[in-house]
Amino acid sequence: MSHVVGLDVGTKTITGAVFEGTPKSFQLVDFFVEDIPELSAVDESLTDDEEEGDEEAAPTLGRLLKRIISERGLQGADFVACLDSKDVIVRDLKLDFTREDQIEKVIHFEAENHLITFDIDEMVLDYLKVSEDGGRSDVVVFAVPNETVSARLDDLKSGGADPVMLDLDSTALFNAFSTTLNYSKDKTTLLIDVGSNTTNVCLVQDGEFKKARSLRLGAYLGAYNKLQISGPETTDGIDGDRGSGFALSDVSSIESRFVEIESALRRLEPESLGALPHTNDSSADTGADLQGDDPIAILTDEEYDRVSDAAGSSTLGLGGAGTLPEESEAVEEEVPQYDYHDFLERLAMEIQRTFATNLLRTPLDLICLTGGMVQRKEAQRFFAEEFDVETIGLDFEDAFPMDVESDVRDSLNRLGGVAVGLALREFGQEECRLDFRQEQFRYERHFEKLKRPLMTMGVCLCALLFSLVFNFIADYKYWGKLRRDIRDREVKYYAAFFGGPPKGNPPWLAVAAQKELREWNEILGERSGNLPRNLDDVQAMKEIGEVLKVARQQRKLQFDVSLLDLKLQARAKTKKPKKGVPKYQVEGKSRLVLSAEERGLGSEFKRLFETHSKMWNVSPDENASPNGKIRVDLTLEVKKDHLLALE
Repeated sequence: MSHVVGLDVGTKTITGAVFEGTPKSFQLVDFFVEDIPELSAVDESLTDDEEEGDEEAAPTLGRLLKRIISERGLQGADFVACLDSKDVIVRDLKLDFTREDQIEKVIHFEAENHLITFDIDEMVLDYLKVSEDGGRSDVVVFAVPNETVSARLDDLKSGGADPVMLDLDSTALFNAFSTTLNYSKDKTTLLIDVGSNTTNVCLVQDGEFKKARSLRLGAYLGAYNKLQISGPETTDGIDGDRGSGFALSDVSSIESRFVEIESALRRLEPESLGALPHTNDSSADTGADLQGDDPIAILTDEEYDRVSDAAGSSTLGLGGAGTLPEESEAVEEEVPQYDYHDFLERLAMEIQRTFATNLLRTPLDLICLTGGMVQRKEAQRFFAEEFDVETIGLDFEDAFPMDVESDVRDSLNRLGGVAVGLALREFGQEECRLDFRQEQFRYERHFEKLKRPLMTMGVCLCALLFSLVFNFIADYKYWGKLRRDIRDREVKYYAAFFGGPPKGNPPWLAVAAQKELREWNEILGERSGNLPRNLDDVQAMKEIGEVLKVARQQRKLQFDVSLLDLKLQARAKTKKPKKGVPKYQVEGKSRLVLSAEERGLGSEFKRLFETHSKMWNVSPDENASPNGKIRVDLTLEVKKDHLLALE
C-alpha cells in the first residue's frame, strides 16, 4: 500500500505526517519532527558517490532528507510539500465575475495591476475565491517568485522528495483544521500557528478560508527586545515550535540594529516613547514583497546620540554602529530574561490590527492555537481573556484513524497541523486548494505513479487474454462439431428429397437445392406449377406458441391444448387467378383444439391471433363436450400475404 507524506520544512525542524490507504479508507501511520542542524551549501564539485562516502561532510538539507526517508522506509512515497507564507505575496482582489473559467482568464492581468513592482512573468500565481456578492467575487491571489519555488523544489529533490504538489502552509493548516471536531460552518475561527520566525494567522468564516497573514513575530524573533542579540549562548525557558534553546546568530543586521535602537529608546524614555512595533506588517502582503518595508525609527540628532551611546554600551555582534565591548568603558548590564507575556501581548496587538476590519464585521467565536510556542496553558488563557472568546489547541482526536502512540499524538496536535493538511490533499480531504507546481515547475513524473497500477493492469490483461483464448478454443470445438452434425443431416435430407447425394459436395446445400429446382422447372415446363410448396413451419409454430404464452401468462386464461393439426403444404391453382389473388392455396385446414372450463375463449383467442400473429387468421367455434368442459375449435387460415410470398 503506497504512502503519502505531508512534509513541512521549517526554519528549525522538518515535520512529516505519513498516511497510507485510499481516499475512502486511510490512516496516520507515522509522525516525525527532525531538528535541522546548522546547514551548509552543497558543494557542487563533489559527485554523489563522494558526498555519500564523506561521513564528516557538512550537513545539508538534501542529506538530512535522504537520511529521514531511508530510516523511515519512505522510498517511493508520494510527498506533498509547502511554501512558507512569509515568502508569498498576498493580494485581495474584487472581480466582476463569479465563474471559475472567467476568473482564470483575467486573474493574471488583474494581479499584474496590483503587483506593479514585480515582473508577473517571473512569478507563479494561484488564487482562491473566498466569497460572492451581487455577481462579484472576492478573490485572494497568492504570488511567489519563480526563484523561490525553484529553490524549494531543488532542496526537496536533492533529498529524494520530489513533491507531487506544492501548497501553502496557511491553507494546509486550514485544511487540517477542517477535519477536526472543532470545525464548524457556523463559527468564525482564528487559527494561530506560531513558528520560529513568523506567526501565521488564518481567518475562517462560515467554514470558508477568508484571509491569511504572516506576521514577522515568532518564537525567536519575539525575544529580540529582551535578549542579547549575538553570541553562541542559548536561552532556556523559551519554547519555540522547534523546542527550547536557540542561538540568534542568524538574524539580519537590519532587524538587529532596529532592535538595538528600540531597546535603547525603551531604557531612555519608556513612558514617552512606548513600545515600537517590531513585527513586519503583512496585512496587505506577506513575505517577498515586504523587502524594504521594515519599520524605521525617526529620531532627532539629540535622540540619535543618546541612542547610539546606549546601544554601544551593550554587547553587539551584528555590525552595529555602537562602540565595541573592548573599547567601551560602560559597565555590562545583566541580560534581561525573556518575557513570555510581553511576547503574547505584542502578538495579540498585531492580530487585532491586521484583522480589525474583518473582526468588526463578524465577531470571533473561537481561537485555535498551534505551534511549539503555544503549548503552554498561559497562551490559551491569555487569548481567551484578550479576545473574550473560547480558545483551544488544535486537536486531531477522532479526525481520522491513527496508528501511532499517545505521546506521538500530543506532538501531532502541537506541531503537525501543516504536515497533516498537506498529506490529506492526496486523499481528497481539502476545503481549499493551492498548487504552485505550475508551468515549468509542473509535476511530470506521472509514469512513476502509474507504474504499479500499469503492472497490475498488465497482469490482469494477460489473465483475461488467456481465459479468452481458452474459451475460444472450447467454442471452436463445440461449433465445429455442431456444424458437422448439421451438415450430415442436411446431406441426409437432400438425398431423401432429390434421390441422391449432392453433386460435387458443394459447401452450401441450399445453393445445390436451388440448382436442382431450376433443372426440374426446365424439364417440367408449365407443369412445374403443380409442384407443392411448403410454408415456413418454424414461423407457424413460433406464432402459435407466442399466442398461447400470452394467453396463459398475461391474460391468465385457463385451458388445455387437445389438438394441433397444421397443414402447411400449398399447390398452385389450376386456373390463373386475378391480379392480387394468391396463386397458391393451402391443402386442408389447420386446427387448434382447446379444452376450457368456461365459454368465451374463442373470441379471446381470435383477438390474440389478430394482435400477435402475422401468419394466421382464426375462426373460433365453441361446443360443450361430454366431460362437462367447453371444447374450443380454432380453425387456422394462412393470411393472403404469406400465400403471395410463395410466388
